[in-house]
Amino acid sequence: MSAAAMGVLAARVIGGILIVIGAGQLYGLALRRLKPPQLAWFWIVGSFVVLYWMLAFLGLALGLIGWPLGLWLYRGARSRPQ
Repeated sequence: MSAAAMGVLAARVIGGILIVIGAGQLYGLALRRLKPPQLAWFWIVGSFVVLYWMLAFLGLALGLIGWPLGLWLYRGARSRPQ
């Protein structure tokens, strides 16, 4: 596995965990504060907002975390005796 592929995988895992935690917090807040008609609009609009931020975060994570982390993992894997 190349350094770039390792970085992409690591960044997606980290990003996925953070997105699931954030979505759970939003869901809990919505259930406590919104009434059913408002809750429906929350899900319609919220789905697009979460999708947008998920894509934005993954792009940022791939750029800032992915490449250096992948390079570090790749070097560590190459230095181990087989």
